[in-house]
Amino acid sequence: MEKSFNVDELIAGLGEKGNVTALKFEGLHGFCNPYSAYYHKESAQESFERGLQFLREQLN
Repeated sequence: MEKSFNVDELIAGLGEKGNVTALKFEGLHGFCNPYSAYYHKESAQESFERGLQFLREQLN
């Protein structure tokens, strides 16, 4: 079994670091995997778009 952690606590801790942006998406582990029972289409699409946006900003 995989160890778990509290996502909200992690995000709060990262926020204390200053220059960190952390996003929380709807869904369970595997929400981006279309073959997973936990696939969450809307969150998968949004997280993919946000990732692309981040990469574009960093590469410009």
